[in-house]
Amino acid sequence: MINRKIMFMSPFQVEMVEEEYVPKTLGDQEVLVKLIYSLISPGTEMAMLSGKEDWAKLPLCPGYSSVNRIVECGKGVQDFQADDVVFHYGNHCEYQVVEAKDRYCVLNRNIQVLVLSRAIGDKVSY
Repeated sequence: MINRKIMFMSPFQVEMVEEEYVPKTLGDQEVLVKLIYSLISPGTEMAMLSGKEDWAKLPLCPGYSSVNRIVECGKGVQDFQADDVVFHYGNHCEYQVVEAKDRYCVLNRNIQVLVLSRAIGDKVSY
């Protein structure tokens, strides 16, 4: 499958990168998630993009927080299941593997979310 991600390549240069994503065997407490929404932190991420932050060496795939659908869970994961929609801290990429112990919030599947986008305007149920 193709994994699209935002990359800060050099100061103030941002690219969308597509690469082949080969799923690995998940660790006992890991989950594979697929991005629905990615949220930014204008202050932190603009500081990273400036290239002046020692803790954020370019190039890098930035991230802040996101809403994802769980694709698959490791064998030891008990609090989540495939198809759960979760909030967590992560990168701006379509697919990623994260630790289940990270702070998550499972969203109610019965809520209605209005998707606003230049490309589509859909009402999505979870």
